[in-house]
Amino acid sequence: MLKGAPEALPLAFDLVGEAEDGAVRLQWEERPATHEPLLAPGEEVPGIAGYTLVYGRDPGPLDQQVDLGARTGYRVGDLENGVAYQFQVVAYDATQQVVGRSDLLSLTPLAAAEVRSPVERRFAEEAVGPGADRDLKQFGYDLFAASGKPVGRPITAPAGPDYAVGPGDLLELFLWGQVDADYELVVEPDGTIHLPKAGQVSLAGLTLAQARARIHAALARQFSGFEMSVTVKRLRTVQVYVVGEVARPGSYEVSGLGTVFDALFAAGGPTRQGSLRAIELHRLGGTSERVDLYAFLMRGDRGGDLRLGQGDTVFVGVVGATMAVTGQVKRPAIYELADGESLKEALAFAGGLTAHADPRQVQIERVEGQLRRVVEEVAWAEATSGDHPLHNGDLVRVRAIYPDVEGRVEITGEVKQPGRYPWHVGMHVSELLSSRDQILPHGFLDYAEVRRVDPVTLRESVLSFSPAQLLAGSQGDDLELLDQDQIHLFAEKDLARREFVEVRGEVAKPGRYPYLPGMRIRDLVYQAGNLTRAAYLGEGELTRLHVQGSEATTERIYFSVGDALVDRGDADSPLAPNDQLFIRTVPDWSEARVVEVEGEVRFPGTYTFRRGERISEILTRAGGFTPRAFLKGTIFNRASVRAIQEERLHAFIQEQEQELLRQSAEAAKQTLQSGTAAALQGAMADKQKLLERLRGTQVKGRMVVHILPVAELKGSAYDLELEEDDRIEIPPVPSSVTVLGRVYNPTSLLFEEDKPVAYYLTQTGGVREDADEDHLYLVRADGTVISRAQHRVVRWWWSRGDHRWSSGRFLGLQVERGDVLLVPEKPITVGGLAIAKDISQILANIFVSAGNLKFLFQ
Repeated sequence: MLKGAPEALPLAFDLVGEAEDGAVRLQWEERPATHEPLLAPGEEVPGIAGYTLVYGRDPGPLDQQVDLGARTGYRVGDLENGVAYQFQVVAYDATQQVVGRSDLLSLTPLAAAEVRSPVERRFAEEAVGPGADRDLKQFGYDLFAASGKPVGRPITAPAGPDYAVGPGDLLELFLWGQVDADYELVVEPDGTIHLPKAGQVSLAGLTLAQARARIHAALARQFSGFEMSVTVKRLRTVQVYVVGEVARPGSYEVSGLGTVFDALFAAGGPTRQGSLRAIELHRLGGTSERVDLYAFLMRGDRGGDLRLGQGDTVFVGVVGATMAVTGQVKRPAIYELADGESLKEALAFAGGLTAHADPRQVQIERVEGQLRRVVEEVAWAEATSGDHPLHNGDLVRVRAIYPDVEGRVEITGEVKQPGRYPWHVGMHVSELLSSRDQILPHGFLDYAEVRRVDPVTLRESVLSFSPAQLLAGSQGDDLELLDQDQIHLFAEKDLARREFVEVRGEVAKPGRYPYLPGMRIRDLVYQAGNLTRAAYLGEGELTRLHVQGSEATTERIYFSVGDALVDRGDADSPLAPNDQLFIRTVPDWSEARVVEVEGEVRFPGTYTFRRGERISEILTRAGGFTPRAFLKGTIFNRASVRAIQEERLHAFIQEQEQELLRQSAEAAKQTLQSGTAAALQGAMADKQKLLERLRGTQVKGRMVVHILPVAELKGSAYDLELEEDDRIEIPPVPSSVTVLGRVYNPTSLLFEEDKPVAYYLTQTGGVREDADEDHLYLVRADGTVISRAQHRVVRWWWSRGDHRWSSGRFLGLQVERGDVLLVPEKPITVGGLAIAKDISQILANIFVSAGNLKFLFQ
């Protein structure tokens, strides 16, 4: 089990990965950390003993873990396609201490059809430059991926006259005329059928048309004056084999009309590692033929689709030479090349050029001699001549024509009809902007631009004009336009100076708001969501800044908030830009404060209280105590105390974790026997587990209070003033004492009057050998803690049962109702290191409730 580690670690890692079908493939390598490692002076960065991979769904916890040893790469399988996962690699040293980790990496496994093939990855890596297509797919393979099931002919499909009749076919014979009958005839394994009254007739090797003639001749020897028809009612099935680079290689049954295409569909089609251009059909008799699927894929031509026979084998070899066509073509993709195919065929494969293609710029990128990449420009006439050869790995790119339109100007921004317009020599801005109606309502009329690019230097220049002056007839603002000029009109919000006012204090939404001419105090208050309940309706404050030249002065204006909201008098004064409005809070205002009173009172519940109210008053309102109330065990929780305890607990956990790291480092420097080392590791692991449990523990904010009967409590030093969210719980009188920790039978025992600590320890079987008897402690029902370390001297107390004074040390201390006696475990001491597996005694001042202490000792 890996040990916890601080946020800053000595080592960091780069984690990269690639999605696959139902899996991801990960690799990682060490890189310098971006922070100072947490090492003692002179201590070296620890070595890496191994790695652990943690992962889980994204979003979600990293709830899966794989120990990888020293490997720096791993394939994670059995993942759900289309679901995002996040991964992280953690490095550990020889002591199982975490010394480094990678950042989180999120990946989504893809279905097989979506995963890039090696060929597609190669072309994606080679795609460079503007407009490069890094998502090119191999052409034709999606046809089989989309099918999902064979599309071969059903066994009841009609057979043509050239169909070769064979064993297993079911023929249907109809006779009419002087003979009226119909028969179903099965072709036997030897190729014969049995004709009623005509005997055995051999159809072996005959087509359906030839079989009809032979059957007619056989029947004519027995009958005359009849007509007949013979059809194939049910086609036979033949068994064929599909092997090689297909999705599901194996043996398949297809109908007697089945073809190579049918067999390929049944087997899921060629994988993207398999060829579409050189599929081999090996006949049972020993002959072989080749099938090229491109004629079917490009034109729907099934003329080369060969019919299958019993025992035939369809073999799909590895894909041949490939090239890609990208850019301004209708079907950019990666294509397989057959022998002798040229650039002309490649452009035809890609469906020809788009309307925006520039045929003058057909380029071929090629790896030459396995050494360097070259680019070749090919003239269109040569590209379409069929004389320009292609090679394996070529990338053909057809670029677009230059996007700029000649002889045009453009107008953009705050106009009703932006866009491109024809340009002519001597054209002026006024031809495009002749009326205010052409400008949007919020268009800025004091400034607009004509942006111009020099066709030689390509430098941009900006000319300005005023739309307002232009519309007023100013010749100086009616600029002459050149080809490719762009006119741009701005919005008021883009160029006009924006002014704000601000409101603070008791409004629903304090903050800055846009200043509008004529705006008044009441307008700003309403924009801010109106006043809160705590708003003071008396005097408000308005701060105004006056700037004259290089000097600024501040003016404060006081007004009646209530009068301003009802527009009484002159209180609702106009605002100026940058004014700041402040609404005060009603003195001593607060929302209703509440306190919870639970347990053994007559009327438990949640009570509101005023500032300055005390415990005795709220207990009186709750009806006082019931006869079963155990006042000494009163639980008093306070929110402000809880915040302090949470801070102390957080600091304590951090301190203990740092101590564990220090002790781990010290132990690593020592040479320990295997048994001692195991004990030390076990102690550290136990302490780490306890710290983890502490992280999930909620502190209550309990204070130790002394609750007396209400009449005695009132006016005493114990009658505390209440605070918001206080909680008072009066428990019933307990009848037990609890003993926890390293005793033989940790349990709760029946309380007995005047019994000391030693008595209750005996009742639980006594302390165990690993108990730390020097640090026993007792938590009283009121939350106070008494430790053995405090009572090494003789102590006297009054025994109510014996009506006399008694004396003794801690073991003789009298136990009271509801007390919890805690027996911690001895620390492990190895090589001068004391590892406290049980840290509960340190936490006694944080957890002063028996419930929390029981949680720690579980």
